[in-house]
Amino acid sequence: MLNRKKVKIISAVFIIFSVIIFAFPSSVFAENSTGVEGFVTRLYNTCLDRNPDPDGFANWVNNLVTGRITGGRAAYGFIFSDELINKNLNNDEFLIVMYKAFFDRSPDPGGYENWMGLLNSGSSREFVFSNFVNSDEFANICSKYGIQAGKVRISGSRTSVPTSSPGKNIVVMGDSLINKSDWTQRLGGLINSSFPDSGYNVIGSAVNGEMSFQGLARFDSTIAPLNPGIIIIAYGTNDIGSDPGRFQSSIEQLIEKSKRTGAMVFLNLVGPIYHSGKSSWPVFNQIIMNVAARYGVPVIDVANPLNQNPGENLSEGMHYSSAGADVVSRVAYSAIYRYLR
Repeated sequence: MLNRKKVKIISAVFIIFSVIIFAFPSSVFAENSTGVEGFVTRLYNTCLDRNPDPDGFANWVNNLVTGRITGGRAAYGFIFSDELINKNLNNDEFLIVMYKAFFDRSPDPGGYENWMGLLNSGSSREFVFSNFVNSDEFANICSKYGIQAGKVRISGSRTSVPTSSPGKNIVVMGDSLINKSDWTQRLGGLINSSFPDSGYNVIGSAVNGEMSFQGLARFDSTIAPLNPGIIIIAYGTNDIGSDPGRFQSSIEQLIEKSKRTGAMVFLNLVGPIYHSGKSSWPVFNQIIMNVAARYGVPVIDVANPLNQNPGENLSEGMHYSSAGADVVSRVAYSAIYRYLR
């Protein structure tokens, strides 16, 4: 049994510790720079611009440690919390938080301008958030803290796609090389910088793991209704290892369907791949170039510039790093520039 004196001492210590937590939170959480605790502290700092409160901090850490939520779900809870919503951030302030929290950097001009254009034209913040939190850059941040990023699916979050000016939508269709980087957003930024009053809108229409025949199957329902002025067909990565004849036929049919919409069509080469089972990527690029020549379709050659420094431009030997996304966006911009007006 504790005597009264010891109880008083313990109570006093508890009170002093509580005062320290609330009065000097930075001193309590300053050492939480690694692991799950560091990840949660970082979300408080970058999203809410404050240090953690003890109860909230313990709850987030517990949910992550026990696997009840992923890093992405935790991020959603912070970004769409009442506390942040009540700050009434404008689109500029919202994007600053997105880049800081999920890319750990300041906005690049091209990507920023395109995200701003999407927000201003009706895309929801949940749609923008999902692209940031499902990126390789956020996955890398989570990995540093031993956190699984997971995937956040947003259903119906894109409130609108501008269709008032037919021909102004530039649609890039493909796979995870679009979804796992921001090169299409950077492309949009470059275009809007050169043609600020044009109304161009770059739309990435991609499905992770998708092959060309699957893109062909969804073209009429997901691409044609966008009234595109330009369509960039970017398939091949997932087709490698499958029947080359089916790939060629699918690309040919995609070109034909695209042309029937009245859009200008471009074929995007497969980037260099240093990944098991994907060594035949040059063969599939040759198929793309042969088809492009027969149909008179311009080719966007991302393979050669990316291959000049694959260690810097690629992640996982296949997907585009931030540097790679910049390379691809600039190559694509150079290819389509003369067709814009």
